[in-house]
Amino acid sequence: SDVFVPPFYSLKECLEHWVNESGGKSAIEYIDVENPKKNWNCNFNQLNNLIGKARNYLVLEGIKAGDAIAFAYENSPEVILLSWAAWTMGVKTVPLDTKRDDSEMMEYKTNLAGAKILFSSKNIRLKSGIKSVVLSVKDLEDSQTEKTNYLNNVEISSDALVLFTSGTTAKPKGVLLTQENLIANADGIADWLGITQEDKFLITLPLHHINSTTMCLATFLRGGTVVLTSRYSNSGFWKTAAQSGATLTSVVPTIIHDQLSQISEFNRFKQEIKLSRIQLGSAPVVASEAEDFVKLTQIPLTQGYGQTETALRSTGVKWDQNQPLRQEYWNNLRSNTIGSEMKWTKVTVLKPDGTESKQEEEGEICVKGPVIMKEYIKNPDETKKVFAFGWFHSGDLGYWKMNGPEKQFFIKGRLKEIIIKA
Repeated sequence: SDVFVPPFYSLKECLEHWVNESGGKSAIEYIDVENPKKNWNCNFNQLNNLIGKARNYLVLEGIKAGDAIAFAYENSPEVILLSWAAWTMGVKTVPLDTKRDDSEMMEYKTNLAGAKILFSSKNIRLKSGIKSVVLSVKDLEDSQTEKTNYLNNVEISSDALVLFTSGTTAKPKGVLLTQENLIANADGIADWLGITQEDKFLITLPLHHINSTTMCLATFLRGGTVVLTSRYSNSGFWKTAAQSGATLTSVVPTIIHDQLSQISEFNRFKQEIKLSRIQLGSAPVVASEAEDFVKLTQIPLTQGYGQTETALRSTGVKWDQNQPLRQEYWNNLRSNTIGSEMKWTKVTVLKPDGTESKQEEEGEICVKGPVIMKEYIKNPDETKKVFAFGWFHSGDLGYWKMNGPEKQFFIKGRLKEIIIKA
């Protein structure tokens, strides 16, 4: 059906559900790649309590529904705690990139999003004079303030997140996503990857990107455990996977490429590795590398496609959890398909005049549904352009063909080819 039915009617309800259902169960396990002494974990009861304390902190800082807060952390539990505190108050979050954003870019992003306060692990002074606060998990744990009650049940239509698209020539555009966008995509992903309470999702990609943000949410919607690493470690990937007991993770193609040269590490930890599937996407996939990886590890890679503006995945390759590596799986992997539309998502291929392309006829991949962003902040022209003919335009060239009862989509390249050196 086209009408979005959320698994919970608010994030508050989601949290309370898992507290009541399995409050003592592990919610976040944080692994510091450089310094194991900084490892940290909490169960759902503690998570709820810390989110309450963080919310209290925001209230004392004068933050209220409709406001925005920014933060600049590497991957750390603070990002999750502040995000959920903000969202359960109807406050938007603006994550910054500690590696790539210089002070001028931080200035630009916080101004555009209208952030009232900037949280980080070390004091950041910006010219704009935005209040900068150093806040750590320990500060929250030690804080004596009583947990405030929720002001009310925040509507899931409220604005949640501002992320920035890679601006190669111009300044990056601020993508405004609502809670509904995030929850709809996370619910679709949780179904697609078959996430359950028993799962431990290894987060290695940056939390200031849509990938890790939505994957964390998908895990919590199903009551699973988020295993958060401070950063991706090429040499430590398999060791972390093994020691954390992670059952699934989400990676980009460069990680697959990296790990093909770490097969001796894989073999060293093979007996302990519990990964039963790995989600792959966020950049063009080299089919031959993906195939080599699956042959060597016997861990299925499932390709998905989407972008920040669609709150993450619009399509994903269907797979059978009970018999993951059947012939059909290999056919899909070799064909390099990006899969079929996800739950809560409609996908098509449009020609320049706005009519739908026929089978195997090239055009632009376009998406509709509750996962699609609200707008580009303060950029009505670009917003209007990207929603031509009532569809969100991905900027990717592709085509579709039938595979059984379903349309499968394939990518040919970008409409405007740009080269990002990173």
